[in-house]
Amino acid sequence: MNIEVISKESTKLFHLSGDFTITSLQDFQDSVFPALNEPLTTIGINMEDVNFIDSSGIGKLVQVANLAKGKNIKFYLIDIQGRVLQLLKSVRLDSFFTIIDKHSFAEKHLS
Repeated sequence: MNIEVISKESTKLFHLSGDFTITSLQDFQDSVFPALNEPLTTIGINMEDVNFIDSSGIGKLVQVANLAKGKNIKFYLIDIQGRVLQLLKSVRLDSFFTIIDKHSFAEKHLS
């Protein structure tokens, strides 16, 4: 998995591409978790280029969302596609996460 980061003021956007599986957890953790200790108000995870996620990846997303909530950081999943969205819906996590499109996120937090 590849991770690109965009920072603007108190917002960080992480753009993931590739498969989000147990083999990519360390890269995700090394990129995203330090942001939880920064003075941020918003973290976004753009998943439009993630084609597959396993239970380990889902677990990390839940963990980050919970940690962000505990620090009063807004946490968004952005542009989830196809199988990944269906999987989150099947385990009812689509209502746990705040899921928005990239244009709405950019308008609210990057402009």
